[in-house]
This record gives sequence, structure tokens and C-alpha cells, in this order.
Amino acid sequence: MRGDDQAPGECVRRGGAATRLVVEDGRLVPVPETAAVRDWEFPSPLGSRTVIGNPFSEVITLARHLNASAVHTYLATAALDDLRDAGTPAPSAVDETGRSAQRFAIEVVVRRGTAERRASAAGQDIYAVTAPLVAEAVERLLDGRAGIRGAAAPGETFDAGDFLAALSPEHLTLNRWPAP
Repeated sequence: MRGDDQAPGECVRRGGAATRLVVEDGRLVPVPETAAVRDWEFPSPLGSRTVIGNPFSEVITLARHLNASAVHTYLATAALDDLRDAGTPAPSAVDETGRSAQRFAIEVVVRRGTAERRASAAGQDIYAVTAPLVAEAVERLLDGRAGIRGAAAPGETFDAGDFLAALSPEHLTLNRWPAP
């Protein structure tokens, strides 16, 4: 593994960092030594950003839940630069709910042959979305709306569309194209 240039979000275990993984040819494999860098066109208001291949632990969950031949994740280089810069100030609250002004967007692109579908979730202060997300999951687990029991990917446990709709529009703006 690379030493001090490892990106945030990597799994850490006793004695060092765990191997980061991507899905290639339907199998989990170690991430290439050289991270892919590309331009990505995010939904408005973010627009075009430079992103770098940065697999988080979600790749393993996705690989378990989906029959995908490839799974790659990217992070905007500006966000990574901010995280690595010790001089970056901590976010400060800008509204009565305590959210920061930071904007986020998560986009998923799924391809099968020449067909492509995209979905995005965007909002203000990604950390302020975490608490409602966890509270919604706990409520569904307690009231019996969980589809299965035991260790499972969230998409296996809950109806994904219904779950995300419960967080919208207060916490997330959701978009899909082309429409299903």
C-alpha cells in the first residue's frame, strides 16, 4: 500500500492500511497502483469537476449486493485536497439546523451494453444527512419494514426508492435519467 498518500475512507486495521478493492470482471481485486483521474460532469450546481479513483468500503457492499462486472468509485480532487490540508478550517453552521454551507453530490452511472442510467443524490452538508439516514434505518428495522435480517447491504434490507424518498426533499434532492 501507499503510505502517507492514502486517501481518507480507507479501511484501517491493526498494523497498517487494508488493501483497497474495486470490482473488475465480476471479482473484487486490489485497486491499481496509479489512481485514475478524469473529469466528471456532476448535476448543477456543481458542474464539471476533476475526480480521482478512490474506492471506499462501499465497493465491497456493492459487490456483495449487485451482480456487476465493474464497480469504480471516485472522489472530487478538490474535496480530497481540502481533507489533506491541515489548514482547511472545520465547517461552521450557516443555518438554524446547524448545517454547514458545504454542498455534496453522489452520482451513480449504470451501464449495460450501450444503455446507460444515472441517478444522483445531492444536498447540503453530507454529515447532516447521516443522522436522518441512520434514524430512518433504525425506525424501519424496529417497525418490521426490513426485508431481511442479519448482515446485509442497505439495498437488500430496505426498498431503496422508498427509503430515499423518506429523506427527500428535506435532506436530499434525487434525480434519475433517463426516467425508468
